[in-house]
Amino acid sequence: MIWIKRSLFGSVKKTVWLGFLVILGLVIFQHKEVQAVFGIGIIKQDVEMSPEIKGRLTENGKPIVGATIARTIVYEGYKKGQEQLQHTVTDDEGRFSFPKMTVKSRYPKDIFGQNALVGMGVYYENKDTLYQIWHSSSSWQALRAPIPDLLLQLDCDLNNKKITYVIDTTDLNSEQYKVEQLASSICYFINDKATAYLNDEVINSFDDI
Repeated sequence: MIWIKRSLFGSVKKTVWLGFLVILGLVIFQHKEVQAVFGIGIIKQDVEMSPEIKGRLTENGKPIVGATIARTIVYEGYKKGQEQLQHTVTDDEGRFSFPKMTVKSRYPKDIFGQNALVGMGVYYENKDTLYQIWHSSSSWQALRAPIPDLLLQLDCDLNNKKITYVIDTTDLNSEQYKVEQLASSICYFINDKATAYLNDEVINSFDDI
């Protein structure tokens, strides 16, 4: 009888302790901070992988017709960071375009994924040479002005040199400090907010290179 009582008491004690742990766990997981750590209950956010892109590809000023242009996008918060690769072909005037791409992801609100960057590039490959029409890495939020406008005028000549741009994307209405975005391209942009560099030296005129 004594052994039976001890056994029953032990079982009841374990049941009570287990129930306490379950209740404690439910209370803890209701906190948003804990949910963020474990990715629980996070609503997916819109992530702009790329705005609309338009451009024109030439060589010595002549349009390159039928060229295959690739857009590649990598973001850890979408399909486990698998490269998203799309292709298009230039028309009779050397023009090409890609549509805007937006996806849903929990990463923007995830404590471990909120700082993940979106890497986006546009390339043309010919005879083992890879031409970088555009490349940038940015936050999951929509690209800030004037970058969307620049991506609508990717007019590049294959003889151009690859330029590094420091682009001022500061919102003067809400930000006190300058916000800048790096990008690289063989396209020559003339924009007051885009400072061009070649070999770490500022370019005042593309005619000089």
